Amino acid sequence: MKKNTWKYKPKQGEQYFFLHVPKTAGTTFRKLLSNHFDQQDIYPSPLHLLVNKNKYLRQPTLIENRQDLLEKPLIMGHYNVRLLPHLSPEVKTLIFFRKPMDRISSHIKHLIAKDKAYAHGDPNLVIEDKFEQLTNLQARFLGYTKKKPNLPQVLENLDKMTFIGIHEYFAESVEKCNKQFGWQLDYQSEKENVSKNNFITNITEENKARLQNRIQPEQQVYERALEIFGRRN
Repeated sequence: MKKNTWKYKPKQGEQYFFLHVPKTAGTTFRKLLSNHFDQQDIYPSPLHLLVNKNKYLRQPTLIENRQDLLEKPLIMGHYNVRLLPHLSPEVKTLIFFRKPMDRISSHIKHLIAKDKAYAHGDPNLVIEDKFEQLTNLQARFLGYTKKKPNLPQVLENLDKMTFIGIHEYFAESVEKCNKQFGWQLDYQSEKENVSKNNFITNITEENKARLQNRIQPEQQVYERALEIFGRRN
């Protein structure tokens, strides 16, 4: 299918913030957004990534030093709700969610592929080393804290998201996004790239139980996200 060359032109003062939760089809969605907006309207653009060794700035660095970037019409990255006070008061927020255990499985796969320390390929050893990093990530993007559990506030933050997409319904999510914002994101050639690989079958029952016990906040976030997704046109 031929790529759509039409570019979205943000209105004066209009701003969008895509909170990219890792392993939720966010990379695919970011690519769609990047194709749809002019590069001058985006952080990070390919040029930003090129000059920063293919990485975008950490959230504290962005907040403390780069107000110019925070004024871009489209902000994307592994940034959480704590960035919101530093953006436009009228910013529109977008986020995708995924079944927690499937997201964890994909995260483990990513760590095994990228970190030589896990070349053994055993997901259980990754879980032992990275347990806190792997668990409740989707809730943490919405402000969840383990030491001072604040799930009601997290769910309130979720309810305030302008657009919620669901990994398992990626194509439908993009259609809803297009309808909501009047965009023309071309997802047809991208949606098949969404990973379906699963390491769950190689995780011990003990570790599955440990994970399930810990990720109850994230499970509640996902269930609420599904409810909102089904309710919104």
